[in-house]
Amino acid sequence: MQVIDRGTHPVGHWSMTTRDRVASLKLKPHLLWILRELEGKEEAVQELCRSGIQGKVSGLVLGPHAPVRAELPGTLRDEIRRLGLELDLEISY
Repeated sequence: MQVIDRGTHPVGHWSMTTRDRVASLKLKPHLLWILRELEGKEEAVQELCRSGIQGKVSGLVLGPHAPVRAELPGTLRDEIRRLGLELDLEISY
């Protein structure tokens, strides 16, 4: 997992990226990679969200086939929600 320190934010911030980790143009492999990185840490992520931290999985899907690339099975959405995270996607084509 790559954690990038982007300096001090007044409300705190951390992020993960799939850049250079997942080669697919489809969204699903990227989300699966993030979820696998969080495996075993579910309780800690849920506790952060319960404490008031806003947790998001964000993504940007671009191109003429964006709707196809952004297709997600409900089980992935359920897994993200179970962690207490919000799925925030921007799809543009």
